Amino acid sequence: MTNKQNKRPTRRRILRTALIVSAAIAVLALVLASIYYALFWRGRVSFLERDNSIDTPDTLVDNAEDAGKLITYKGETYRYNKSVISLLFMGIDKTDIQAGGGYGKNGQADSLFLATLNTDNGAVRIIPLSRESMVDINLYDADGSFIGTEKRQLCLAYAYGATAQESCENTVRSVGRLLYGMPIDGYIAIDFNGVKALNKAVGGVELTALDDISVYHEGKHHTLAIGQAVRLDDVTVLPYLQSRGDDLEANNRRMQRQKQFLEAFIRIAADNVKKNFTLVEKYYNAAKPFAVSDLSLSEITYLASTYLVGGQPAIEYLPVTGKSQLEGEHVAFDPDETSLYEAVLAAFYTKEK
Repeated sequence: MTNKQNKRPTRRRILRTALIVSAAIAVLALVLASIYYALFWRGRVSFLERDNSIDTPDTLVDNAEDAGKLITYKGETYRYNKSVISLLFMGIDKTDIQAGGGYGKNGQADSLFLATLNTDNGAVRIIPLSRESMVDINLYDADGSFIGTEKRQLCLAYAYGATAQESCENTVRSVGRLLYGMPIDGYIAIDFNGVKALNKAVGGVELTALDDISVYHEGKHHTLAIGQAVRLDDVTVLPYLQSRGDDLEANNRRMQRQKQFLEAFIRIAADNVKKNFTLVEKYYNAAKPFAVSDLSLSEITYLASTYLVGGQPAIEYLPVTGKSQLEGEHVAFDPDETSLYEAVLAAFYTKEK
């Protein structure tokens, strides 16, 4: 009798403990879900309808109406897609992006990608932009006085800002000019250390080397050979993304490696986030000390959710062809107008049936 009495409280305690644990887990799940949906909706409403002035090229377009939002091109009708959100990603050739060096001293935007996300279906399209693209950029003197606008390499637009934020805004302005006044809803600029941090956060991006890349570390030299399977780490990731030769096509080859890395990183990060959505905040915090952006965590949460809910569709790249030529000591890339405009159409417009 005494043994039975001792066992009953034990079972009740176990049951009570199990119920308390289950309730705690349910409450935690509810809290996490509430945080997620709060971030999602806050991010969604922050992207408001824009009223940009779109500059349609008269030499290419058959007809344009509604301030360039409805155009006829090669006999087909295209309408600007209001469900598209566009972001400019910039890789900056610095290790301390948040320490503004002043006008003309903030470094350059060595890699630039304009990405659009269709919030209706999660489709992502990316226009790789050559740093050598010739475009009008705003120039300022050391005191911040506006000098004027001059056609220079796109990468130089970043140098003209007192702070990293101003440098980003100046680059966004020039990219908008290059892309016929299309709206750019946000930007993310990241320095060398940020690339390392994000690569490390996903466990190192695995890829097959597209070029022979020399790597120097602690006085030793080795080479990543073309065709070699490699998991990029703190030692190899920057040489792989930065290395560039001296010939006219050197930057184009580097852009292919950057595109390869970006695509692989997005795929790994998206797969991880699908399993654990709290990783969005982890990646955000990993990059934050080494990045400058006008996007909040809630906006990034919304963008990531939209892409994943859309079924994580394959990313479509919209390469821009053109001609590279030497101008003085620098390479100038002149985008082919038809190629550039068709990339814009694919990224921002929908063909009407």
